[in-house]
Amino acid sequence: MDLLLIKMAMHTAVYFIWRERNERWHGAGHHPYIHLIAVIDRTIHHHITALCYQDKDKYEALQDRWCRARQ
Repeated sequence: MDLLLIKMAMHTAVYFIWRERNERWHGAGHHPYIHLIAVIDRTIHHHITALCYQDKDKYEALQDRWCRARQ
C-alpha cells in the first residue's frame, strides 16, 4: 500500500514539476512552490478517490493512509 502511494506521489510530482518548468520555459509565468504542493496533493487525492469507485474496501485504506501522511 505504501509503495503505491510513493509511486503515485513521485509520478505526480515529476509531472507537475516538469509542467511548471515547461510553462516557465515558454513564458507562461510561474507559480509559487506552495501552489505546486497543493496541486500535487489534490491530484493524488482525486486519483485515489477515482480508484475507490472500482474497489472501495481496498482503496479506502489507501485514502486514510494518504490523509495521515499529509498531516
